[in-house]
Amino acid sequence: MTDVDEVSLRIEAAPEKVWDLLADITRMPEWSPDLWRCSWRGKVREPVAGARFIGFNKTGFPTPNVIESAERGREFSFRTTAHDTVWRYLLTPDGDGTVVTEQRDTSKSKKFVVNTLNRLAGGEEKLAASFRGGMEKTLQRLKATAEA
Repeated sequence: MTDVDEVSLRIEAAPEKVWDLLADITRMPEWSPDLWRCSWRGKVREPVAGARFIGFNKTGFPTPNVIESAERGREFSFRTTAHDTVWRYLLTPDGDGTVVTEQRDTSKSKKFVVNTLNRLAGGEEKLAASFRGGMEKTLQRLKATAEA
């Protein structure tokens, strides 16, 4: 399996509109089927590189994150610091819409954490398929909101 897994979807909305939705981390649970809450941590409470937030996933584990890239209309990415997985959203203009690519990048992840998650999920391919399914749902939900 590759260290970078990705899913893309075309959305009938301008890249800036899509980025504004994604970069509002308090709304991330509306898109992600795995989250129930996200909140800012620290003094910086806006989508800029270095800002911190915590996500609370539905399995009950809080996940601390730091924003790595925040280029309005182009890219929004953050690193889950517990295991150094990077979640990246790339926005490419496409006529009147935007192709959004969500990536899960484990190339710099703490391998013992990833290996443990793989074992708990029933294997690397099963875990990857679960994440891909979640990414597809995330983008479908984002699309529905952006196009409404």
